[in-house]
Amino acid sequence: MSDPSLFVSPLVRQAARNLHTVEWLSENDTWRSAWFCRWYFWHTRRMMARTPDEAAAWLPAMAFAVSREKDLYVLAEFARWPLPEPLPPEARPWRDRLIRSWEQYRPATAWRKTIRLAALVRLDRRAGRGCRVVGTDADGGQ
Repeated sequence: MSDPSLFVSPLVRQAARNLHTVEWLSENDTWRSAWFCRWYFWHTRRMMARTPDEAAAWLPAMAFAVSREKDLYVLAEFARWPLPEPLPPEARPWRDRLIRSWEQYRPATAWRKTIRLAALVRLDRRAGRGCRVVGTDADGGQ
């Protein structure tokens, strides 16, 4: 029998590595206590994700981080994170999970509500536009 991991796309493998890294970091005492470390990490990742695949590979980790984050500055950094265009087909469930994470986030203050709303508006607009998906008729099958 063939190993099923041989049939996983490189994008899915990278997303799994990214999620594992963020889960591991979330258990680190310095990571949990120093908001600046978390903010800098996510800011750097946002700036370094140059291709749609690189940005899409961070979506599962983002959804996990949004569900656990409490710091305003880090949440604001999450709200700035753009959806990749074109969106790879395997990233659609990740995008949907990120949107659900923001929808389930319960803000306690007006500022947190503003951050949540900004993230949802940005994600809903991109998802509503259809975020061109590679390999579909929407992009001419390319």
